[in-house]
Amino acid sequence: MSPAAALGDVSDTARWVAHLRALESERRDALFRDVHARRLAGERGRAIAEALPRGPLSWSLAVRTRVFDDLRRFFPSGRWLLENAAPHVLARQQRRWGKALRAAHAEHKFAPAEGLAFFRPHGWVPRSTRSLLDEAQRLRRELPVVSLLRRVSPFLPFLARAYARRHAKFRDAMVYAVMEAAPPTS
Repeated sequence: MSPAAALGDVSDTARWVAHLRALESERRDALFRDVHARRLAGERGRAIAEALPRGPLSWSLAVRTRVFDDLRRFFPSGRWLLENAAPHVLARQQRRWGKALRAAHAEHKFAPAEGLAFFRPHGWVPRSTRSLLDEAQRLRRELPVVSLLRRVSPFLPFLARAYARRHAKFRDAMVYAVMEAAPPTS
């Protein structure tokens, strides 16, 4: 199956994600257990995952799911959870999966340049935020190259500076937030 033909419609994205959730659930060190994921994904979900370009989606999905599970404890009425991507993350996702997602009418389109500040004029503010990079480190599920750079950089000053700059740039590239109604302005 070609990547462009992998997704027939938006429901196939659920099968794709279910397959990735099943893979995470079957790990010894799983961040969550989804006992229904394998059944929902079925053979179609596996075929989609195998046809589409590989990338950090399964890693970020695992971290996101765990963070959302942790954050939902904050969920009195009037609050909602959000994953917000920076425009450069959206551009990378579109390069990797855009053609297949467009064919299924399921492409990612939303990544406001102003980040979570986008929601303020619409009456919403973040109550709590977490960064994908920070959460991946906390959960001991960093990408291997990031983990290696973080561990080695203290011994190489030039690398430490480069790592710090890159971390600062990407720290807010993918953010999870609990949003709540903004307090009234007077």
